[in-house]
Amino acid sequence: MEDRYEFLRTKDYELYALCRDADKYQDIDGIISMTKARLALEQVVGRCLKACHSQSQRNLFQDINTLTATGKIDKPTCNQMQELRRFTNKAVHADACSPKSVFFCLNMLFDIVSWYQIYFGVNK
Repeated sequence: MEDRYEFLRTKDYELYALCRDADKYQDIDGIISMTKARLALEQVVGRCLKACHSQSQRNLFQDINTLTATGKIDKPTCNQMQELRRFTNKAVHADACSPKSVFFCLNMLFDIVSWYQIYFGVNK
């Protein structure tokens, strides 16, 4: 399998490892894959909050709403973050997800992480 997160390896290894593992577990265990995707989303949202000089509300739903309220992050991106949050919640808490949902979520995660790297990522 191609490592589509290679662009993060030297710039943000912690986020890279979560995203890589989410992809790696896609066909092995959808719940693990979705859990890794959720953790990666939490990291991206936390880093965006910091970049926008905003405080975490300790709740991902509220944190994403805070990002929307800053006006520094476009609404479609925040909506995509909320959608990924909902899908990963369902998967992790209901202990079930379809391969189609996992595939859809991992593509959303890639879009979000790519967007984050372009707008807020650190270039080393």
